[in-house]
Amino acid sequence: ATIAALTDQPVPADKGVAEDSFNVLPAILNAPHEEPLRPSMILHSPNGNFAIRSGPWKYIEGKPSPTPKRVSRKDEVHAQLYNLQDDLGEQNNVINEHPNVVKRLASLLDEQRTSGRSLTRKHQQENSR
Repeated sequence: ATIAALTDQPVPADKGVAEDSFNVLPAILNAPHEEPLRPSMILHSPNGNFAIRSGPWKYIEGKPSPTPKRVSRKDEVHAQLYNLQDDLGEQNNVINEHPNVVKRLASLLDEQRTSGRSLTRKHQQENSR
């Protein structure tokens, strides 16, 4: 989607085309934008421990892969939740204080993992109701 925007070309409406693509050209050009360019982003560590970032929240699943590329550190094998707006260094795990956020992000992570693709902002908003 970014290359399409850069070259002023439309992204085909076909669901099989660029399904995980988001236009991040505004960020590259340092253009102002009101909302995040992606509604969420999935990350994972070398041992297969998945995390998802949405807004200020980062949820770390805490379940390493059964076939890890490296041995998990002890502090990685439990679920964690951080508010990166208040705690950029991820020093204060607030998982017990925000069970609804944990439930929403865990569900979103599972849905994206199952579907094999990122969800659009519209799809995420529909599912968060």
